Parts: sequence; C-alpha cells; structure tokens
Amino acid sequence: MRVRYVCDRCGHLMSELTVTPQGLKKLGLYQLTEAEREDIIKYDEGAGVMIVSTICDCCLEPETEEIRPGYTVMH
Repeated sequence: MRVRYVCDRCGHLMSELTVTPQGLKKLGLYQLTEAEREDIIKYDEGAGVMIVSTICDCCLEPETEEIRPGYTVMH
C-alpha cells in the first residue's frame, strides 16, 4: 500500500511511501484514537493510497508569510 503525507493547510505532498501491511504498524498510526484516525487518515481505495494529513514546516510557522516555490495554497 502507498501512504502519502500531505499538508492539511497548503496541500503540499510531503512524502510518499510504499509499505507492507506489517510496515503500516511501524508508522504508529494505530496509536491514534478512532476520532483522530477519522480526522487525519483518508483513503483513495481506487488508487490503493492512504492519505495522512499533517502540517508542513512552512505552514507550521504562522509568522512566515512565504510559500515555497511550486506550492499551491488551498483554501
């Protein structure tokens, strides 16, 4: 299965991994509560992709108005 980490604020694809079912356990997502999993993890079953919402470094720093070249800001 592929796992994509995508910024929840700007939509930047931060990372994409291909993992085995055993590898999914190593990501630690099982430690989330059911509500957290529903909020953070989405599935594109047709593409076989798990999408994990996170926040990129640019969006973590609210005082920084700059967006990195090539990023698309999604509102």
